[in-house]
Amino acid sequence: MAEPLPLRPPPPLLDDACALFLDVDGTLIEFAARPDAVQLLPDVREAIGRISDRLEGAVALVSGRPLEQLDQLFAPLQLPAAGLHGHELRGQDGHVLRDAQDDDTAEWLHALHQQAMRFAHGH
Repeated sequence: MAEPLPLRPPPPLLDDACALFLDVDGTLIEFAARPDAVQLLPDVREAIGRISDRLEGAVALVSGRPLEQLDQLFAPLQLPAAGLHGHELRGQDGHVLRDAQDDDTAEWLHALHQQAMRFAHGH
């Protein structure tokens, strides 16, 4: 008989310094036989909206889906998001950058990477 897995500690409390990046498929919604057959439970949508309000918009969705599909799933919420595995990016201001081949997107991603590296090295 296998030993039960130890209980995981609770997640850290969310404070004003937190930001959440939430994976969609397989995390917030169950996988389905067809991508268009998934459903987001209303309670999940409402909880994410409350968390986004609590964190002053510092909640983003991450998905392989296009932003258009994310917006349909999460309506009326329209959160910052990375769609198509990062080929579509929407910031908190609602501005969308598409296609990593686009110079603006490539420059933005490079700058973000540099900021993340500086942050990681400092902590």
